[in-house]
Amino acid sequence: MAQLGERRGIKHGMKSAALARRGMLEGTINPAKGESMTDQETPERVHVTADDIEAANDLIDFIEACPSMFHTAATIMAELDEAGFTYLPENAAWDIEPGGRYYTQRNTSSAIAFKVGEDLAATWGEDGVAGDYHFQLTASHSDSPTFKVKAVPELDGAGETLRLNTEAYGGMIDYTWFDRPLALAGRVLVREGDRIESRLLATEREVAIIPSLAIHMNRGVNEGFAPNRAVDLCPLISAGELKQGDFDALIAEELDVEPEQILGRDLFLVNRQDARIWGWADEFISTPKLDDLACAYTSLQAFLGCAALTDRWALTTSRTIAPLPPRCL
Repeated sequence: MAQLGERRGIKHGMKSAALARRGMLEGTINPAKGESMTDQETPERVHVTADDIEAANDLIDFIEACPSMFHTAATIMAELDEAGFTYLPENAAWDIEPGGRYYTQRNTSSAIAFKVGEDLAATWGEDGVAGDYHFQLTASHSDSPTFKVKAVPELDGAGETLRLNTEAYGGMIDYTWFDRPLALAGRVLVREGDRIESRLLATEREVAIIPSLAIHMNRGVNEGFAPNRAVDLCPLISAGELKQGDFDALIAEELDVEPEQILGRDLFLVNRQDARIWGWADEFISTPKLDDLACAYTSLQAFLGCAALTDRWALTTSRTIAPLPPRCL
């Protein structure tokens, strides 16, 4: 979470400059009249505010801390720890108290948190039958469309080139993945003595690219483009320096373990392009993984901001996963 805080400091430092540029620290300047919109009686438009920019930067910070669904679950659980929630191991007996706040996890890729109503007795009738007691849920999935590295990770390419053997994960738009330097992120299962540990991995540099052909080698590209995922979308990782078998050795080096300690991995391609708040009026935000981390973030913030009085509220973020409580909207 310290790194997340550092990123927030950098992003928030950009906020004042953006707002000052647009004359929005005290109101929006009307260039024609040279006066603030706050001085006008009936402004015609709703302008982006400092709070809007701050909220957008917080979303960006969250997304940048979550390069894979495993990182998303870890980030959310760290937020829950900071907010005072109690962790309940899934395989242990749970001692649940009124007013309690708890969370558990599954597969290190899903986080489930819940709050228990403080006054549960008020929801039960005199005959002991449940009255207004109910659950209010919010849920979102913690993964994003991408390409997953297969169990046999390498493919020989043309000449001495080496490519990654990947498969589609989720419903991505294929052409958006071309010609972008890509990193890797996910988890690796490592043997430590008589234990098997799940280690998070996110490379700090780009290590692959899905190249497109030059226009003079594919004259009809602008007439229609339907790439073959098994051929055209396998990323290039080396022009000759790396050979078959080097991938797992490099992953082991990233984790500071021996290659034979690696028992399995769930690794995905990641676009590390910086997020941007953009537009003349700072109305837009562009960043990788908005699907579905924008929903995971807003679900978490709504859940943390709601009080549980006479019911239970639950938050679920999953690799594959309800409406927000009405009073939170």
